[in-house]
Amino acid sequence: MSISIQDMINKAKDGDVVPVPPGTYVENIRINKSIKLVAEGVVNILPLDPNTHVVEVISDNVTLQGFSIKGPVGVLKSGIYVGRASRCHILSNNVFNCSYFGIYVVDSRDILLSGNLVTSSEFGIYIFMSRDGAIVNNDLSLNKYGLTVSECSNITVRKDSLENNIFGVYLHSSNFNYVTENVINFNQRAISVISSQGNEISSNEISNNNYGVLVDSSRDNKIFENVFLDNKIGIYIFNSEYNTIFKNNISYGDNNVYAEKSRDLLISNNSLRFAKNSLVIDFCHNVSALQNLLENALGNGLTSFRSEGCRVIENSLRLNKIGISLDSSANYTIDKNLIELNEYGIYLHHSSDNLILRNRCLRNSVAAFYSDGVSKDNIIRNLEVNSCNVLTNLTFSYFGEISINELRSVQGANSNLRFLGACFNFTILTPRSWMLINLSYNPSDLVGSGKSAPSLYLWTGAKWEPATESTSLSLPDGRYISTRLKEPGTYAMLVELPATEKGSSMDLYFLSATFALVLVSVLFIFRKRILKSIKSYLVFLRGFNSKFEYNGSGSSHFLGISRR
Repeated sequence: MSISIQDMINKAKDGDVVPVPPGTYVENIRINKSIKLVAEGVVNILPLDPNTHVVEVISDNVTLQGFSIKGPVGVLKSGIYVGRASRCHILSNNVFNCSYFGIYVVDSRDILLSGNLVTSSEFGIYIFMSRDGAIVNNDLSLNKYGLTVSECSNITVRKDSLENNIFGVYLHSSNFNYVTENVINFNQRAISVISSQGNEISSNEISNNNYGVLVDSSRDNKIFENVFLDNKIGIYIFNSEYNTIFKNNISYGDNNVYAEKSRDLLISNNSLRFAKNSLVIDFCHNVSALQNLLENALGNGLTSFRSEGCRVIENSLRLNKIGISLDSSANYTIDKNLIELNEYGIYLHHSSDNLILRNRCLRNSVAAFYSDGVSKDNIIRNLEVNSCNVLTNLTFSYFGEISINELRSVQGANSNLRFLGACFNFTILTPRSWMLINLSYNPSDLVGSGKSAPSLYLWTGAKWEPATESTSLSLPDGRYISTRLKEPGTYAMLVELPATEKGSSMDLYFLSATFALVLVSVLFIFRKRILKSIKSYLVFLRGFNSKFEYNGSGSSHFLGISRR
C-alpha cells in the first residue's frame, strides 16, 4: 500500500478529518494532533511491533472511529491507548485478541468510548486515574475483565453489554461513578465494587452470573432499581459499611442478598423471591431491613448468623420454610412484620436479648413462634396469630424450648363459657420450660357475666378447664390477664356466665304461658253456652230503669229500680 495511516496523520493539521481508505494496514500509529481519524469501509490495523500499542492517542480532541484492531502481545500494551488526553472520542471500533488491554485510558478526562466491540482480551476496557468520562453502548465479551475503572471519579458506564467475561464491570478505588442501564449476563462477577465509595449502581439487568453485585471493603454506595435474575448470589456485601440497597427486584439463585462482616447497611423496599434464602445477615452489626418482600424461598426469608443490633421492620415474609430465623444473634428489633404462610414464622436458635414487637404471624403451618432452650431474655409483645379466624395478640416472656401455634378450630365449648377470641397452642419441648403470657381483653366482653376479668382455660380433650390462676392487669395500653403456663396444650381466654337458677323468671314465664293456653282452650269449648248466658243477662238488664233524685245540695241519692 502506497501510503500508511501514520503518513496521513503526519500530513494532517489540527481540526482535520482524516479518512482512511479500506484495507489492511500493518503498522503501529501515533496520534499527536487534534484530528478526526475515520475509517471508510473495512479498515484493519495489525501491529507491526506486537510489543507496543497498536494505536496511541496522546493529544486532546481526537476522534478515532470505525477501525478493526488486532491487539499486541506485549505486557501492559493495548489495541487503543489514550494517555494524558482530554475530550477524545473512541467510537465504533472493533478491538480483539489483545493479550493485555483492548482499550486503555490513562490519566485523561472527558473521554467518550461508545459503540466499541472489545473481545478476547485480558482487559476489555481499562480506565485508570481518569475522570469525567462516559463508556456507552459498548459490547464487551469473552474477556477476563470486561470493563475496569480504577482510581477514577465521575465515570458513567451506561447501556453497555457485558457477557461471558470473568469480571463484567470492575470498580477499584474509584469514587462517585455511575453504572446504569447495562445488560450484564453470564459472567462470574457481573459488577464488583472494591475499596470504593459513593458509587451508584442502578437500572441494570443482571442475570446468570455467580455474583450479581459484589461490594468489598467499600462504603456509601447505592444499589437500586436493578433487576437480578438467576444469579448464584444477587448482591453480596462484604467488610463494608454505610451502603444502601433499595428497590431492586431479585429472583432465583442461592441467596438474593448476602451481607457478611458489614455494618450500617440499609436494605429497603426490595423484592427478594424464589431463592434458597432471600436475605442472609452474617456477622454484621446495625443492618436495617425495612419494607422488603421476601417470599417463596426454599429455605428462609431472613436469616441472621452471629449478628447484633439489627432492625427488621415492616417486611412481608411469605411462603418460605422459615419467615425470620435468628441464629446466635442478639439485640435485634423485629417490629411490624407480616409473617405468613411459612412453615415457621419466627425461629430463634441460640439467640438472646431480642425485642420482637407487633408482628403478625398468620397461618404458619408448624409454629408461629419457636425458640430453642438456649435462647433467653427475648421479649415478645403483641405477636398476632390467627386462631379459628379470630386474631389473638400474645405478649409473653419464656424460659426453655417452646413453640406457639395457631388453631384451625376450637374443639368444643362448655355451655356456660363465652369465648373471647384469644386462643393458641402452647408446646413445651424441654423439661422445666414455661411461658409468662399476657392476653389483652375488652371490658365490654364481660357484660352479663358478673366477672371483673376473664380467665385462661385449658382444653382437656373433652371440655375446657380453668388453667393456672390468672392475674388481671390494667396497663396504659389496655386491660390484660397474666398467667404463667407450665403445661403444654390448647389454651383460650374465656369468661364464665352465671348458671340459670330454679324458679327463675324463665320458669315463671313457662307456667304463665301454660295457664293462658289452658284458659283459651276452655273458652273455645264452652263458647256457645257462654254467649247464650251473656245474651240473657243483657235482656234482663233492659227490663229495669235506674232512678236518681237531686237533693239540691250538690249531691244525688239512689231512689231504686222500677220494672218497665
